[in-house]
Amino acid sequence: MKTLKTLFTLLLSFGLVTESFAQAELQVIHNSADPAASVVDIYINGNLTLNDFAFREATPYIPVPSGTILNIGIAPGNSMSVNDTLVNIPVTLVQNQRYVAIASGVLNPSLFTANPNAVPTGFQLSVSDNMRIASLNQAK
Repeated sequence: MKTLKTLFTLLLSFGLVTESFAQAELQVIHNSADPAASVVDIYINGNLTLNDFAFREATPYIPVPSGTILNIGIAPGNSMSVNDTLVNIPVTLVQNQRYVAIASGVLNPSLFTANPNAVPTGFQLSVSDNMRIASLNQAK
């Protein structure tokens, strides 16, 4: 809980979260098994938001601005600034929606064996909306 409060305070201080209702919620999941991306830093609109974010870690849902472009930058875990980002993905989120962003794939597919089903293995950030925090079925 302390980490969540610290993250929210950091987002507030950088103006990434405001006390308005024009917000969405975003969960970030690091699922890129590339050893070169085992630990990354995540920048949102140029501000370090997640420092040393490790493979298979996930954040809770965090409030982020909606209705405006969010530039999500992914940098090596030892980055010094947003200028070190390897990948920048712009997204626009809808107010009062809940999203999950899953980072997967590898940074340089030529360093790995090709997927036998010819599925691309390059790095991607998949953003899905209409996420829930509880099952619709109370028994599950």
